[in-house]
Amino acid sequence: MSKYEVEIIERIKAQMKMKKFTQERLANCLGMKQYAVSRMLDGKPFPTLDQLNLIAVNLGCSIQYLLGLRQETYTELSSEAAKIAHAYSSSEEVIKELVKRVLNIE
Repeated sequence: MSKYEVEIIERIKAQMKMKKFTQERLANCLGMKQYAVSRMLDGKPFPTLDQLNLIAVNLGCSIQYLLGLRQETYTELSSEAAKIAHAYSSSEEVIKELVKRVLNIE
């Protein structure tokens, strides 16, 4: 893993600790098994962008924070926002494109 990837994983772990998230709880939020999250936190494989987004939503921080682009450490998100993010990240590409068009996002 690169130094950059290690830093991202460390931020995820720090947020998990702060929010008292177990690997099992994060796995449930991501629709994964606990052992897959354990491996992902070892960088094998490194989380996808969709997974990083969903991790950020569930851990109450921004993806920009996880990527090291912002210094913030905590953003409150409602459980409804987390559900919407999860539904989006697990939807088909056609649905994602439709949502982007409706929200006028490129």
